[in-house]
Amino acid sequence: MYKTSLLATGGFNEKCGILGVGTKQFTLSLEEFKDALYLLNYMEIERTETEIKKFELKHNIKKNTFQKKL
Repeated sequence: MYKTSLLATGGFNEKCGILGVGTKQFTLSLEEFKDALYLLNYMEIERTETEIKKFELKHNIKKNTFQKKL
């Protein structure tokens, strides 16, 4: 099961987004940043990996965004 960390944070400017999850920080395109925030919001309650993959597919989020970034 996966759930959004209470320590997840993010910020953006006109060119990119920066996402901090636990001890990891990522610089993302604005599209990736938006998708990652959408995914983190979905994961405010515990979700299985299968549920997350279905959510990515349903909402046209690039495949494996969860695995790559979160």
